[in-house]
Amino acid sequence: MRRGFFLLLAGISSLLALGDRYEISLFYRYLMNIYSINSIVSFSYIFLVFYLGYTITQIPGGLFAQKFGPSKIMGLSLILWSSFLILIFILHSFIVGIIISFLMGLSQGPIYPSMMQFLRDKYVDSEYPVATSITTFFGDISPAFIFTVSVLTYQIWKEPYLSPFLLASIGIITGIALVLIRDNYNYNRSFGKLRDLVQYSEYWILGISFLSYDAFFYIFLSWYPVMERIKDVNTANSYLSYLPWIFMGLSAILFGRIMSKLNKDLQLSGISYFIILICTVIMILFAAPYVFLISSSIILALLNPILLGFWRLSSRISGSANSSIAGGWMNFWGNLGGLISPYLAAVSIEKLKLLGLMVVMLSFIILGMVTRIILGEIENED
Repeated sequence: MRRGFFLLLAGISSLLALGDRYEISLFYRYLMNIYSINSIVSFSYIFLVFYLGYTITQIPGGLFAQKFGPSKIMGLSLILWSSFLILIFILHSFIVGIIISFLMGLSQGPIYPSMMQFLRDKYVDSEYPVATSITTFFGDISPAFIFTVSVLTYQIWKEPYLSPFLLASIGIITGIALVLIRDNYNYNRSFGKLRDLVQYSEYWILGISFLSYDAFFYIFLSWYPVMERIKDVNTANSYLSYLPWIFMGLSAILFGRIMSKLNKDLQLSGISYFIILICTVIMILFAAPYVFLISSSIILALLNPILLGFWRLSSRISGSANSSIAGGWMNFWGNLGGLISPYLAAVSIEKLKLLGLMVVMLSFIILGMVTRIILGEIENED
């Protein structure tokens, strides 16, 4: 099997895996209406239970990817996830919606640990940032892609649930292709040693650091349409409002190439965190819609060198043979951030508008900066 073909399928999986949350966020008013609820704090439980399920299957997903092969585990995850995405838009009970969202999270959890295992097995350390930047690119542009698909399908057929049906269909087709792939690489390994994850301090610091990163990012992923509405971004040209996600995707490719040449992950992460902190303050305090768009573009673009650094660092700490387990551990912690941040964001927005949200976001940035510096010291020692 050509590794480039799997890389394409992994990219599509990444687009869908991040896009489902944005699809739900985009149609949150429609879903609140059919669920008969009127509070975004109540609706945030949809995200909370998703991340709960998503968190639970991170480490098991990594173990199964190492044992049975990442393509099969990714494929099965996509097929199950796609089925649940359809259900969440056609069943009108809020309680059932919460249950389905939890099952979506459970089914989607193994995708990224599986992806990390395959990429690390097929690409050497110097190639790894470029390979991961391609899958990151697909994930980054998913909000813009899904917004375009959702708007076009709604304008043509006047039904908001058609775009999730389309995404789910792509997911099922991609999942079947992944299950049927034949890979000569030997994945029939014994399960990795889980005790290493709790025994060594670098894994704990890696987890806390990625928690802060994901918590910050998932605020954008979950509530970007709400922040955009508060900032009164020009809806007459609504496609313009999704340029930040396009810039984020392009920056993934750019930084992937830069990081493969420079090998200065810590320095790039530190500079990125500092600029993100400044832009977050500017984004919240200044009312002009275009300040929001420019600041958001810079923030999202500079999240990529941090993320790509995390991907490579986790595999360096664990060794390439255990990349899926380290990736599952890292994502487990990241999704603990996903459990708390959409709810904290919803509460802060509802009670204090964006000023309260700024405090929450800055707290995650500062925690991320401090823990990443500690990780850099460990990396230099190694």
